[in-house]
Amino acid sequence: MTDKNEPGSGSSPADDWADALAEQSRANPPTQADGLKPA
Repeated sequence: MTDKNEPGSGSSPADDWADALAEQSRANPPTQADGLKPA
């Protein structure tokens, strides 16, 4: 992510939150990302 939510960038804090959530889900297996115990 290169967007730091600087004034005038046209982005919102929710964008960073969504990006961070997406990065987390990509970095972890679906079972762990969903909070379930791995089989």
